[in-house]
Amino acid sequence: MLRTLLTIGAVQFVTMLVMLVRTKTLAVSQGPEFVGAMAVIDKLLAVIAQTLSYSLPFAALRFLPERWNASPAAYRRLYASMRNVVLSVILAAATLGLAITWWKPEVWGVQLLPYRGAVAVAFLGLPVVALVPFLQNAIAGRLQQHRAMGVAFLHAVVLAISVLGAWWGGLVGYYWMYAGSGILLVLFVARTVTKDLPPRERSTPSPGPLGLPRPIWRFGGFLFVLTFLAPYAALYVHYRLLESRGVEAAGWMQAAIGIGLSVRAVLGSAHPVFLTPNVNTGGTPEQRMKWANDFQML
Repeated sequence: MLRTLLTIGAVQFVTMLVMLVRTKTLAVSQGPEFVGAMAVIDKLLAVIAQTLSYSLPFAALRFLPERWNASPAAYRRLYASMRNVVLSVILAAATLGLAITWWKPEVWGVQLLPYRGAVAVAFLGLPVVALVPFLQNAIAGRLQQHRAMGVAFLHAVVLAISVLGAWWGGLVGYYWMYAGSGILLVLFVARTVTKDLPPRERSTPSPGPLGLPRPIWRFGGFLFVLTFLAPYAALYVHYRLLESRGVEAAGWMQAAIGIGLSVRAVLGSAHPVFLTPNVNTGGTPEQRMKWANDFQML
């Protein structure tokens, strides 16, 4: 277990370095105004993705490991149902977001009106924002923590590559590059999740709305408030700062927050890809608590 934790920490540390270089490059080459506007748009997309995905990315960590222990076929059935729900909702949200940005952009706030073009292109990357964490957790649900961390690293590389788009076309170019390279990443990862699994069997749909078992909807409902409040609070703070202090101040705040987020990412990287999936593989509550206690002792 110790070797696994060290490997996860090392991969996360390299990922953090990639993100640091990316942020520093953008700040130096484009200025704090660019970083401030990008931070607000990113928060807007994150809020939409986290709200509409209804905690299904985290539900993947809760329910897929047990299905994986039961059989690869059971895992594939549940994974496919969850993926289809997330994909359908997010594609609809991206389409609606583009329409709103085109016809009524003030809905996103007058502060973002000068960046209307960037917001529109950013919605093309909304499926990437929503599907990357879901796919990473789906791989972790197979108890393959190294591959799951690899997805996080590749996503950081995609964000770093997007810097080329910023040099080419500013904020609009950045989001074009992110959407294009991010969609390629999603297609690649989605293919690897199921390529070594048996073909999907025709079976009776799972009892519950949209083919998902009712316990998953209940689980998502319980977590909805928690996943709702934090991103909306962050978005509210960014909007208020953008309105009162301007886009440059928003950029400096994002730079300061980024340091804390980087440290948290390194220290807590093993929880979603290693601890949570293994605790949810099944067994009695006593067995699960023993596994968690052993993990915490390291």
